[in-house]
Amino acid sequence: AALRAFILNMAVRLLAALIILGTAGARRHSPRVPTARLHAPQLPGSANCTLIHLRQPVEHFTFADAAQTDGFLQRVFVHDSYWRGAGSGAPVWLYVGNEANVELYVNATGLMWENAQAAGALLVFAEHRYYGETLPHGPNSSDPSLIGALTHENALADYAALIAALRGRVGVRNRCRGAIALGAYGAG
Repeated sequence: AALRAFILNMAVRLLAALIILGTAGARRHSPRVPTARLHAPQLPGSANCTLIHLRQPVEHFTFADAAQTDGFLQRVFVHDSYWRGAGSGAPVWLYVGNEANVELYVNATGLMWENAQAAGALLVFAEHRYYGETLPHGPNSSDPSLIGALTHENALADYAALIAALRGRVGVRNRCRGAIALGAYGAG
């Protein structure tokens, strides 16, 4: 229990450092970030975001490379039409997904959408592992024998890896302001 608490504490500290201090930190697994443009930005919602699939390891905290598979693809929706760019110091607002398809939150999180233009914010909505289409073991992900990697620690490590990938992909710089929006389980 002490080791689990230590790992969770370290993951939270890493996530905070990546957001607040802008330090990328070391990461053993380099994310591949293929993208597909869905529609030109017009109105709030997933249809007006860029869909990113970020490769994540099933287990972030194993020491045996042999235990790693090719991982899985985490869905992330990014809306950048309001963002003033990395050099402007404009904020990045990250919505941490809950126990459902992230598109439900992309389409219904009014507070972020309503204030993004005035703030010049980059909006990022990340789907939680094992929910929506972010399934580490495909359609078998709900099998009780395959949910061992459904942990707070792995979810936080997914978000830390996402922030590191965003730094390289969209040019998020050191000292870029950030905020995380949480809901339900994500707020616990």
